[in-house]
Amino acid sequence: MSAGRARMEPILPPFMEAAISGFGLEFSELREYTHGFFSNVAEIMDDSFTQYLPHVVPLAFASCNLDDGSAVDIIESDDENINGFGGVSSDDEAHDEPRVRNISVRTGVLDEKAAATQALGLFALHTKSSFAPYLEQALKILVRHSGYFHEDVRLQAIIALKSILTAAHALFQSQNDQQAKAREMLDTVMDIYIKTMTGDDDKEVVAQACTSVADIIKDYGYTAIEPYMSRLVDATLVLLKEESACQQLEDDSDIDDDDTEHDEVLMDAVSDLLPAFAKSMGSHFAPIFANLFEPLMKFGKASRPLQDRTMVVACLAEVAQEMGAPIAGYVDRVMPLAIKELASSDATNRRNAAFCVGELCKNGRESTLKYPYACLTP
Repeated sequence: MSAGRARMEPILPPFMEAAISGFGLEFSELREYTHGFFSNVAEIMDDSFTQYLPHVVPLAFASCNLDDGSAVDIIESDDENINGFGGVSSDDEAHDEPRVRNISVRTGVLDEKAAATQALGLFALHTKSSFAPYLEQALKILVRHSGYFHEDVRLQAIIALKSILTAAHALFQSQNDQQAKAREMLDTVMDIYIKTMTGDDDKEVVAQACTSVADIIKDYGYTAIEPYMSRLVDATLVLLKEESACQQLEDDSDIDDDDTEHDEVLMDAVSDLLPAFAKSMGSHFAPIFANLFEPLMKFGKASRPLQDRTMVVACLAEVAQEMGAPIAGYVDRVMPLAIKELASSDATNRRNAAFCVGELCKNGRESTLKYPYACLTP
């Protein structure tokens, strides 16, 4: 990729031809890496990759539609002696739920599907409106893969769905008669993202859904996401309260709220949603922020990890910057936290705290006058 498009384009055709011919060898691992190769080429070539779409998209579709050989055998009976395996479990409650007896997966095909799913997203992202002939079929595959049993495939589907929207936007923005189709696609993608935020059991997949939602808000503005705002806020609240499916997997009944590590994978992505909301809504974000503030502030307590505290301070700084005057109602809660973090041993915490103090002073105005030395704290 460091060679760049200008150097790669003249020498690429024979390599692409050789890569495509490799699909005739019926070797799943080779197909997986070849989809990765095509993805890299799409990133290098950008819109010039359009010439290869008729050759590589059908290959990606074929991989996505493979039978991966997965099978799950569920034991519905609670009879301990079923199939002669009585007494295997020492937990009596284990028999209250259906039990998985056997899972069989062809992992090579699973990896191939993940690579092909990623490739579809990158093809759409870099060729945009030229991806039009494949848009509908690709969307159907990604919708299906967003509910796939393995998180690697779900993750790539969640990422690729945002790229499909980018391609659709480029295609439909100049076609007034296609606005209904564009809205239908956005409805489909947003419904998947919102359900994923609270219902998926993998933190990385949920984090990517949050990131994609934030990107959609930044790209298309409040008007585009207004129909989904209530559900988005509800899902964000569930995540801030740590009540989503992916936050309930571990048995944390004996763990105090303060005795935790920073959840870098998930919570950083969740906290990025609030500034995105604020940027799209301005001062109108205030009533929504009122419901999200307390769950967010839980992560800012002195007993929390310093990464949690700087996450909160950075989030509040950006919200203050975008929401404006309504932040004045929160100065007495936020300013002491920001001032305390100015003295943190961590440079990132100090930097975010300084940013937060500045935005509070700029937007909180008179409400910050009781903190005259805040900006002078070393």
